[in-house]
Amino acid sequence: MKRRMSRILALTLAVLCTACSGRQTETEYRDSTVISAETENADTVKEETIGSEEDVVPMNKQTGSGQIPEELEQIPEEYFGAASEQGTVERLEYQTWESMSYEAQTTQLTKTAYVYLPYGYSGEQQYNVLYLMHGGWSNEETYLGTPENPHELKNVLDHAIQDGRMTPVIVVCPTYNNTSPEDSADYGLALRLTDNYHNELMNDLIPAVEGKYRTYAEGTSWQELTESRSHRAFAGFSMGSVTTWHTFQYCMDYFRYFLPSSGNLTSDGAYMERLVTEAGYGSEDFFIYAMSGTEDFAYAAFTNQIQAMINAPGGIFVDADNERAGNLDGRMTPVIVVCPTYNNTSPEDSADYGLALRLTDNYHNELMNDLIPAVEGKYRTYAEGTSWQELTESRSHRAFAGFSMGSVTTWHTFQYCMDYFRYFLPSSGNLTSDGAYMERLVTEAGYGSEDFFIYAMSGTEDFAYAAFTNQIQAMINAPGGIFVDADNERAGNLAYRVQEGNAHDGNAALQYIYNGLIWLWAEEK
Repeated sequence: MKRRMSRILALTLAVLCTACSGRQTETEYRDSTVISAETENADTVKEETIGSEEDVVPMNKQTGSGQIPEELEQIPEEYFGAASEQGTVERLEYQTWESMSYEAQTTQLTKTAYVYLPYGYSGEQQYNVLYLMHGGWSNEETYLGTPENPHELKNVLDHAIQDGRMTPVIVVCPTYNNTSPEDSADYGLALRLTDNYHNELMNDLIPAVEGKYRTYAEGTSWQELTESRSHRAFAGFSMGSVTTWHTFQYCMDYFRYFLPSSGNLTSDGAYMERLVTEAGYGSEDFFIYAMSGTEDFAYAAFTNQIQAMINAPGGIFVDADNERAGNLDGRMTPVIVVCPTYNNTSPEDSADYGLALRLTDNYHNELMNDLIPAVEGKYRTYAEGTSWQELTESRSHRAFAGFSMGSVTTWHTFQYCMDYFRYFLPSSGNLTSDGAYMERLVTEAGYGSEDFFIYAMSGTEDFAYAAFTNQIQAMINAPGGIFVDADNERAGNLAYRVQEGNAHDGNAALQYIYNGLIWLWAEEK
C-alpha cells in the first residue's frame, strides 16, 4: 500500500515542480462520440515511441514544462533505493490549537510535521513547497517517515531531483489528527477535522515552515504568504484528498496548485464554482490535477465531482493538460464504448483461428449495415440520423479498436469502412506486411493522408509483436508516402507505441484500450 501511494505522489510532484518553477502566463461536453472495441481475453512498465526501429523516444521525454503527462507513469524500481544525492527529512514541532475549539484558543497543542529538504538545500535559494496530507488510519509519518526511519517516498524524491525529473522542492507532511494519533481512524471525526484543518494550516503550520525554511515567501505576514501562492501546492490521497478540497475551499489566498486523489468533497459543481468566485478568484488563478484509479472504491464519487465541476454552469473549471489551456486536468473525453463480437453462429467461433480470420474479414457488412445504425439510432451521437450520408458526415467522431484478432478486425474496418471511421486503434494483430497494399486501400476509397489517424500499440514480449511491427514499418516505408509517422494529427496520421515487457494478454489489452481512450478527441475537451 505504501509503495502504491508513493507511485502516485511522486508523479504528482514531478508535474507540480515543473509547474511551480515558473508560471506560464467553456468547456461543455458535446454530443458523445463512439468507439467500437474488439478485445480478446480482455503495469505499465515503460512506454516508448517508435518511428523506426532505431528511433525510440521515451514517452516521459515528450511533455513540456508544467504539462500533464498523457498517463501516470510507473516509478522506476531503482528509485525505491537510496540515491547518490540524498536530501534530508527533518522533524518540525510547532504550536497550534485544539481543532474543535480553535477559534476560542483555549487548548494549545504541540504538533509535529516532517519536512523533506532536497539535496544541497541552501538558505540562499528559494524553494517551492508542497504540503502533503495523509489519508485515513495514518499520520504525519506515513509518507516521508522520520529522520531515523525515512520511507520510500524520500528515496523517490531524491532520485527524481537527481535525474532532473523535478526541480528541488520542500515537501511538508503534517497531520489533521487532533488530540489523538488515532483520530484519522474515526471516519466521522476525520471529516470534521479535515474541514477545520485550514485554521491550523494558515495560522500555524505555514508560518512555522516558511519562517524557518527558505521559500518564495519573503516573510510570514498574510501579504507575504499570499504574494507567493504560485509557489505553494497542497496534495492528498483519500481523506487527505478531502483535506485538499477543503484547502481549495478556504485557502486559495495561500495556494495556486491542488492535487487531490481518490477522495471527493461534493457532487455540486456550481458550489465548487462559488468557492472560486466568492474568494475573489477566476479560472486563471488555480490549477487542479486530480487522480484516481478504476479499481478504487472512491473512483465513482471522485469522478462524479470532477465531471460536475467541468459541467458546472459558470464555466469556471476548464479541462486541460496545462495551465495555458485551462485549470483542471481530466484523463479522457466522455465517449460511448460499444463492445460487439465477430462470432457468428456459435460463441466458440473466435476459438477457431481459420474461421475467425474469415469472420473478421466479413464483419464490415454487419458493422456498417446493422450495428452502427442500431447503436446510433438509439443513443445520442454526432450522427444526425442513420442514413449513409448522416453516418459518413460524422466519421470524425467514430473510432474502431481491437486487440489480437480484434486488431485484425480493426485493420479490416480500415480496409472497408473508411467512410464511417476516422480513427483506428489496432494492437498486437497484423493484417499484411505489404505497405503499398495498405496505401491502395486509402487511395481506392477516395481518401488521402489527412483523412484518418492510426494509433497502433503492442508489447515487446508479445508473440505478435514482430509481425505487427513489420506491418507498421512497411506502411511507413511504403512508396506513396500516405502513412506519416507522428504523435498528433497535425503532423501525420500514424503513431506506434510499444510498452516494454507487455505480453499477449488481457492486462496488455486493457492498457492499450486505456491509452487509446485518453488520446481520442482530447482536443475537444
